Amino acid sequence: MPVKRIALDISSIAHGMGIGRYTAELVQALTRADYPFEWFGYTRKPLPEQVRFSHVFRRAIRVIHLSANRLWYEQVLLPFWLGRDRIALFHSPDFILPLWTSIPCVVTVHDLSFLDVPETLSPRARRLYSTFVPLSLRRASAVIVDSHFTAMRLKKWFPDIVPRVIYPGVDEKFFQPGLHPVLPFAEPYLFFCGLVEKRKSPEILLYLAESLRKERKMAQMVVVGRTGYGYHWFSHIARQYGIHYLSVVSEEQLHNLYAYAMVFVYPSRYEGFGFSVLEAMASGVPVVTFRIPVLDEIGGEGMIACSTAEEMKEAVFSLLKDGNFRASVGEKAKRNARRFSWNTCAQQMLAVYQEILQERGVVK
Repeated sequence: MPVKRIALDISSIAHGMGIGRYTAELVQALTRADYPFEWFGYTRKPLPEQVRFSHVFRRAIRVIHLSANRLWYEQVLLPFWLGRDRIALFHSPDFILPLWTSIPCVVTVHDLSFLDVPETLSPRARRLYSTFVPLSLRRASAVIVDSHFTAMRLKKWFPDIVPRVIYPGVDEKFFQPGLHPVLPFAEPYLFFCGLVEKRKSPEILLYLAESLRKERKMAQMVVVGRTGYGYHWFSHIARQYGIHYLSVVSEEQLHNLYAYAMVFVYPSRYEGFGFSVLEAMASGVPVVTFRIPVLDEIGGEGMIACSTAEEMKEAVFSLLKDGNFRASVGEKAKRNARRFSWNTCAQQMLAVYQEILQERGVVK
């Protein structure tokens, strides 16, 4: 029997963080596993150079670049190319499936923000997800979610859909020591990494930075991440508050920034999982967040969950002041992060693929 071809939409890798990191890590873990599949990756955007020239993306997966806007790419080009390349199963890790194909499909839904907190998305994004996610859920042979919280929210909005929870992992490199990052100051620093958008409460980052200055705490703040809808002003205002802002960094720089941070602050009000939180924990960095269900689910004891900005400030100052407390929370964080493995994620995902192909009679 010829080797079956599995394809993934890898377009999101071009964006880097969030879903892009999820997709890149998943592809690497899937192609490392000992399964008799041939791997294809379709993308509508050029992949970053460091990804393009990595071993996995040069040798383990065949990458096809189909330049087009998202709608044309997903609903016109993909169905044609999936048939042309005789793909047995297709997986979109980014919410939306090609609707006009008979090929069995898997979709990953990372959160229900377009329904739960629609004000945090641009009108264009709201229209896109509100139109195509419900259709994709009903088209899918399997729906994957990152957390039990997201499964609960999905079942609230779509009671007839039965999602499967497969936790993402964390890259092994974050458990390893890094090199001291090159920064224009010598003081210790707080760190935030993620899309700067409404649900991440960027105003709290400004509040914490101002508090550090007023109370003369010997620490700076470093923020890494692109600005999202409605927050393009942040990069300019951040400098006025003494924040060292970097929109994009390399994988090596990111690893080093996590490794040497004193505290990771993540004032998010809504998440589907929380990749940045897990990466900080793997680095042994204490995490201070708002108390939200999904972070309670994944955070364990390596996290200090707060209800208000003032509580968050007090938690940060306590960690900065007390090295033993900081080390204790950091050790718990690292232990907690070990619960999440990309190899486990890949094995569970492959079991889903295999089950669907067996149901279709494609494999025995």
